[in-house]
Amino acid sequence: MEFAEQPIVEFALRKCGVVGTGQTASPEDYATAKEVYDSLLASLPLMGASLSDVSPSAGYTTWVLDDSQKAVWAYGFGYMVAAECCDDFSVPPAKATTILQRASAFRELLIQYAPDKGPINFTVDNG
Repeated sequence: MEFAEQPIVEFALRKCGVVGTGQTASPEDYATAKEVYDSLLASLPLMGASLSDVSPSAGYTTWVLDDSQKAVWAYGFGYMVAAECCDDFSVPPAKATTILQRASAFRELLIQYAPDKGPINFTVDNG
């Protein structure tokens, strides 16, 4: 499943109040949010998400999720990007708190979804 960057970056910019619905972000604001997107995308395996393509320059990634979950994870990942952008765009504290709460909830779901795919996996050998 391919996961395009543009809708996620634009979602994050809307949630942060940088742009309104139907508006276009400045190239500088888009670049700032895209840098956050790229960083989070590259860090997903550290959170336990299994990705077959973690190349930010590709503009998409292939997720190990079925298509029925695509919209849910795009929404959640958008909140994760928005949460990381709050300081960059001076998001008001009340709005930032809401964004951070939603991002945290999706981050927890992501970790629960694939706990055995993290970079460190412990097992017990009783043999």
